[in-house]
Amino acid sequence: ALGDSYSSGEGEYDGENYYMKGTDGDGASVPLWNTGLENYPYALEKCHVSTRSYSYLVARNSNNREVQVKNIACSGSTANDISNSAPIYYGRYQQYAREIGVRNHSNSQILGSQTYSVGGGVPGRAAQIEFVSKYKPQVVTLGVGGNDINFSGKLEECLGAGTCSSATNLRLYTGLEIKSLHKKLIDLYTKLDSAGPTTRFYVVGYPQVISSDDTCAPNARLKYDERILARHMTSYLNQVIKSAAEYVGFTYLD
Repeated sequence: ALGDSYSSGEGEYDGENYYMKGTDGDGASVPLWNTGLENYPYALEKCHVSTRSYSYLVARNSNNREVQVKNIACSGSTANDISNSAPIYYGRYQQYAREIGVRNHSNSQILGSQTYSVGGGVPGRAAQIEFVSKYKPQVVTLGVGGNDINFSGKLEECLGAGTCSSATNLRLYTGLEIKSLHKKLIDLYTKLDSAGPTTRFYVVGYPQVISSDDTCAPNARLKYDERILARHMTSYLNQVIKSAAEYVGFTYLD
């Protein structure tokens, strides 16, 4: 399973028991996941992979007892975290550590860490496509795109007073931003197809999590235009994802 928080299982309410070790800021306590990098930012690593995420649930409900599943999705991932277009990919949290000036390991150290991580099935350190290249899985599910358009950030803005700009004067820009994702996804899917030529890819869309009627909890207070924005964003994002998937020959799942 590849993707972002919807694939990893972000929001698991019993993380102590269901988040996989090493995906909730506890990487240093798991010997297999110890890369040997001094002062590696383990505490920042929060891919939040739940053993109750849908990939594991699907496997458990399969009649085939030989099914083996590995979820290497990571919360917050964008298309680049899947494919990596830069010469050096520093990982979801090593990159963050560099940005805030916490740690700055050499490129050779980072590459060594990634090799170890792919071999041990550690999410968040290597671009997710590296797992496809190494293991050539029979089936891959992929859910990504929301973070590329800052979906959650737009909704957070809408929780404030007044009607958020994404639902008013920036509404057209929001639509164009989603539209521009089409080419990026085609490029991503094409790279994945090359990395796993015998793999069957299933691209998963995003769920509608907000109703158009006034049923928000008291702490949300999304106004009507903002609720409509959220629904339209999700609907249009799924259209773009589906179109890009079909263009490359991948199967889209609602």
